[in-house]
Amino acid sequence: MKIVLRILAVLVILAIGALVLFLATFDAERYRPLLVAKLEEALGQPVEVEGVSLGWHRGIALNLEGLKIGKSAVEAHSIQGVLSLGPLLHRQFQVAGIRISGLRLHLVRNPQGRVEISGLTPPAQAGPESAGVASKALPLIVERIEVQDGTLVLTDLSATPPLDVTLQNLKLLARMERNRLELKTLTGQVGEGTFSVRGTVSEFLKEPDVQVLFRTERLALDSILPSPPPDQPQLRGKLFTTLQFRWIENRLLGEGTVRLEEARLENLNVLREVFDRLAILPGLTETLLSRLPDSYRERFFEKDTLLEPVEFRVIAKGEEVSWEG
Repeated sequence: MKIVLRILAVLVILAIGALVLFLATFDAERYRPLLVAKLEEALGQPVEVEGVSLGWHRGIALNLEGLKIGKSAVEAHSIQGVLSLGPLLHRQFQVAGIRISGLRLHLVRNPQGRVEISGLTPPAQAGPESAGVASKALPLIVERIEVQDGTLVLTDLSATPPLDVTLQNLKLLARMERNRLELKTLTGQVGEGTFSVRGTVSEFLKEPDVQVLFRTERLALDSILPSPPPDQPQLRGKLFTTLQFRWIENRLLGEGTVRLEEARLENLNVLREVFDRLAILPGLTETLLSRLPDSYRERFFEKDTLLEPVEFRVIAKGEEVSWEG
């Protein structure tokens, strides 16, 4: 029995040594043109890859450096995909994890309301041959997706004026198993403000059950609202939100709080607007202004209107959404 165990131990060591030697000496760069060609065939877009390497990270890890898809529509500093060895025996590509660093993506909503990725050429009409190839593709399962240092630019051309929002320093960690997706964390920055999202999607192949917790801290309104023409009134302030919702059986359920601090109406003095409406009565404006306290009289000559902090509660029950406060 001891001899058998020794033989098995030696075989395992030899197998591990052979795998390490293979990974250390395998020249993945030789296959970069073939990989790029296959990616272009599958995506229908021009693809650039600066470097390819093979390694080990709890499985065989394929590393891509300097990836560009389309006309810089999708960019990433590096992508690492780790394949699980067991499922390969059953003709399944089970990816233990995908890690993307430096992802950059630009989504555009055109005037017709359709969302597209900026820089991608419209896909050609799929023919019978391509449909047959797609039907023969091997099953692909991804267990874990991680994104670090991502940037997402959102442009809405259907708004007037057009709206641009940039989400920076994106960090995402998601896990998938069968028909359940768990978003463990999604965080990022919008200007000086931050946001975070956590949640789950169950039974997304049948009747989706979506649960989401959304938070923002010091999110500037001017970073998420369209910019008005110069010298036009605009509401500014810092937005704090905590919203927890559930979407099930086509019904939205949940509640949360929304708070606006450091609020002001820029380029609009409400007090002076009120007095201007009273100017139709001779001498009334001057009389009221002379009777105002000094603090209010100073506000009369200011360009903007400072507002008190506002907080209200949002409640969703099916098709009804209401707020209190």
